Amino acid sequence: MVAEPGSRRKGIAQEAVRLMMAFAAQKLNITRFRAKILSSNSASLALFKKLGFKETKLVPIFSEVHLELNVRESREACRSLRECVLQIHSLPLP
Repeated sequence: MVAEPGSRRKGIAQEAVRLMMAFAAQKLNITRFRAKILSSNSASLALFKKLGFKETKLVPIFSEVHLELNVRESREACRSLRECVLQIHSLPLP
């Protein structure tokens, strides 16, 4: 979540999610990602769909949309994750 209104819609959340996914895929061997988002949160739904997540379930009782991304099945995700992994490895160590 990007809380500061002036910082929204600048790609910060997308970059953060992509970096987290790249770390999880590279260091933890995670191959499937899931997200549960309130159906009223159109910005987050759009972000995750842009990243390649697909809707898998609607849960009306909680007003949630469940989305999933299987890295092995998604060529676009793999390309994006590879780019993120390269970014992570090029960062200077603290």
